[in-house]
Amino acid sequence: MAKYITYFILLLWSNLYRSQIGINTANPQTMFHIDGKKDNPKTGVPTTIQQANDIVFTSSGSMGIGTILPDSSAVMHLKSENKGVLLPKISLQSKTDKQTITKPANGLLIYNINNSLQGGTGMYYNSGTSDTPAWYKVASTNDIPEYNSYSLTSLRSFNINDAVTRVYSYSQLIGNCNISAHPNECIPPTTTQFDYSYRITFNKNKIGTDKYAILSFDYKISTATIDNAIINNGNWLVYDIEFNINNNIVSTYADVVFDIPQASSGVKDAGKFYIIDLSNTALNSSNNVLEIIIKPKRSIFKTNAGNFAGNYSINEKKLLNIKIKDFSFQLFEK
Repeated sequence: MAKYITYFILLLWSNLYRSQIGINTANPQTMFHIDGKKDNPKTGVPTTIQQANDIVFTSSGSMGIGTILPDSSAVMHLKSENKGVLLPKISLQSKTDKQTITKPANGLLIYNINNSLQGGTGMYYNSGTSDTPAWYKVASTNDIPEYNSYSLTSLRSFNINDAVTRVYSYSQLIGNCNISAHPNECIPPTTTQFDYSYRITFNKNKIGTDKYAILSFDYKISTATIDNAIINNGNWLVYDIEFNINNNIVSTYADVVFDIPQASSGVKDAGKFYIIDLSNTALNSSNNVLEIIIKPKRSIFKTNAGNFAGNYSINEKKLLNIKIKDFSFQLFEK
């Protein structure tokens, strides 16, 4: 017996000295390391296949299952190529159920198996408190019901990488003038190219031709004066908002007016909401390209041209700035 006690003390002292404990391995990689299959090497780092059955705890308090390098930002880091996470299966009785689970914590995640609950089976989380739970389903487009045989098949929200701020100079906007009764009304030169301010790709998921899109976005248009001073002379800009899909114009919101009063900052913030019928628009099964182009048509910017603070310089390279700040797109198909 004394021999076993001595061996145990030596083993414990050795592990404490190394500050690492290994179970089924003499080569622990962290503070506490379990090798489930006893297949780790005696020296060196276990391979990805060998790590698949390992559990580790790091000095920073992270737990890794299937990996010996859990991310330091995670309390638990799971890694597997052929296994998932099986949540507890709970039969919620209502969206405010607080009896099935006693004092459920805010953020608690479960899998509901009660199909009669509004929303049906699936993953739910408690968005309320432990005393007043509010169970919300972690939903996808598959959970959105069809209306009049239409169903939501594509959904896109704002992404800063899809937005491009467009900047146009005085010479790009002031071309042929005196085109109407107003002596300073000008149209852009024919050489000016107006490009998209927002661009996305989306997929089509049904073979039918009946489809429409709901699209909304917020945008900002601003003008630059000398010394960034307030506007000396009132002026205006008329522009179109054009929607292109796969290089074809599908809709145009024409003749939008940007009125720029005297002594103003020359900034316009606006939002638009559209429902666009796409029944006669041919779509690809994937990678359809939607572009929003805000296209100046005519202006009286020339009214405010000059050389003083508050005027537009005829040499101004950034007279007009166009930027989309928010965006939402939904495609509905039969």
